[in-house]
Amino acid sequence: MEKDLKKALVLAGGGARGIAHVGALKALESIGFKPDIIVGCSMGAIIGGIYACGTPVHFMEDFLLNKFVLKKYTEKWTFQLAGGPIIKFIQVQEALNAMIHELGVDNGEKILALLKELTQDRCFDKTEIPFACNAVDILSGNEVMLNEGNLAEAIRASMSIPGVFTPVRMRGMLLVDGGVVNNEPLWIARKLGANRILTIQVSPFVEWKAEQVKNGLSVLLRAIDVTAKNLRRCRNDRGNLEVVAYDGTHTMDFDRKERLIRLGEEAVLNNRNAIEKAFLHGTGIKKIFFFKAHDSKD
Repeated sequence: MEKDLKKALVLAGGGARGIAHVGALKALESIGFKPDIIVGCSMGAIIGGIYACGTPVHFMEDFLLNKFVLKKYTEKWTFQLAGGPIIKFIQVQEALNAMIHELGVDNGEKILALLKELTQDRCFDKTEIPFACNAVDILSGNEVMLNEGNLAEAIRASMSIPGVFTPVRMRGMLLVDGGVVNNEPLWIARKLGANRILTIQVSPFVEWKAEQVKNGLSVLLRAIDVTAKNLRRCRNDRGNLEVVAYDGTHTMDFDRKERLIRLGEEAVLNNRNAIEKAFLHGTGIKKIFFFKAHDSKD
């Protein structure tokens, strides 16, 4: 085992799929894995940032299963309504109008308020575990590391899916979702001094069938995935060990929370020996996968 071992946990983005990170954290705690650094992208930034503040995993699980309903935290009033084709038509019209006249469908203010509550409105220097996340400045085109200032505002930037949430203005930049260019910002973990990196990947790139592309949002999200895939191939950047927790759940399907938490937990526990060897005993450095068959109905 290296001297001054510094273990980093990198949580990848993936929208609803990132809920699996809660189960992964639960399982990692059970086997005694304690990260010295946490790095997140998008949904990974949300889960990682809240956890870095010292929030117990059981609280996060309870909140997701019993209290979190996405439509409560959207600004557009029609998206809080259930209904038939007329409501759906109004929702589409409202979204299109926002895309034309604003920088995104949702301004993210309700999400930001929730993030401030869940992170206790802390700044980066007040977290229990050092944390950082990534975002992309669409003015310069650069991926940036966020690890200073208000934690919730940085997380809000990291999760700003282009066209869906308005970009975040910060220090002269206009920031969107880090997953646009890098869903696994391992370079940030290394920059912060990590010499062992465990990645939890919830959005591996897999081929789609034509019927999975159902609407404009599907096209947008898939285009982002394709771009990130090709950029990653150019970087050829890997951590010491990667666990993949994925079952084909759609990026915006927040109705499978319990299943996704269980998926993340199983992904870690099924690879417990490899994780212990690589990070707790100092042997067996390699890359591993836990890959569930694509059985999504989407």
